[in-house]
Amino acid sequence: SNTNVPSPFGSLEIDNTPPALNLLSPETFPVYLKPSGSLNVEVNYTEENPEVLNFTLGPETITNDTLVSGESVNVQESFVGATLPPEGIYDLNVSMNDSVSQNDLVSNLESVYVDGTAPSKPENLRHVDETSRDGFDDDLSVDFNWSEASDGVSGVSNYTVYVSRDGGTDYTSEVIEDTNFTFEAQEGDEVKVNVSATDRAGNTGLNASSQVIQVDTVSPVSSIFTPVSRDSFVNSAEDGSLRVNGTVSNDQDGTFNVTVEGTDTVVSRAEVPFSSGKFSTTLDVSSLSDGPLEIRVNATDSAGNTGPGDSVQ
Repeated sequence: SNTNVPSPFGSLEIDNTPPALNLLSPETFPVYLKPSGSLNVEVNYTEENPEVLNFTLGPETITNDTLVSGESVNVQESFVGATLPPEGIYDLNVSMNDSVSQNDLVSNLESVYVDGTAPSKPENLRHVDETSRDGFDDDLSVDFNWSEASDGVSGVSNYTVYVSRDGGTDYTSEVIEDTNFTFEAQEGDEVKVNVSATDRAGNTGLNASSQVIQVDTVSPVSSIFTPVSRDSFVNSAEDGSLRVNGTVSNDQDGTFNVTVEGTDTVVSRAEVPFSSGKFSTTLDVSSLSDGPLEIRVNATDSAGNTGPGDSVQ
């Protein structure tokens, strides 16, 4: 309380009550901002004899010594431009002294992050599908993952994933916090993604880009040309090089397996490439005994889909 005391020099005021200081803004901590931004600080005080109010952010201090007395007085200052310290993590302190050097202090330690550097580019961006071949996906859920980006001051907040379903011409975007992303595609899509990281201060880094992924969920269907020989018989002049050929629908490229089964022996060739929707190969069936033969073929497309086969006797 303040008390007036008689004195030969006039009335003296005794002040035994320190200032009462409250921080109004920022309301929440920590605070993240770029060097081009500003930090607005607002306090409320009650003091009959205010003298000086100091706002301190790291190495920078703003002093206000034009204060008024009273209850619940609001004062606002801003750290911006030259008064905003360089990139780093800082304590925010606000202190007030009255005319007899009594003081009050509000502090928030390591509460303000000034960050002007973008996060690193996400590394190891890759398409994940254990059942399909490289560059393809054999289902409509196309999965990607990547390694966490790094940020030296404020830390990574989220990732923006840009998705193209036409190989990289038109993109849509989605913001996520994880390092895994699943795109629900349609048959025939050519999926490509770019991923960038954004830190808590709002700085965005460089994009990482994936390869184009062909979405193919349709299995190939094989058809053998018949007859496989001119007269439906394989003689001794032909059994060293029996040709089996045919077509594959739904796909232009992939591999096929062919099996020729006799009465007691089987001859086969596996993963023979085909292209342009056609397959052709030769087999040595001279080891097979005389008798009926069954020829079976099935194909696997470039995405890894294996379709229904065909057979002839």
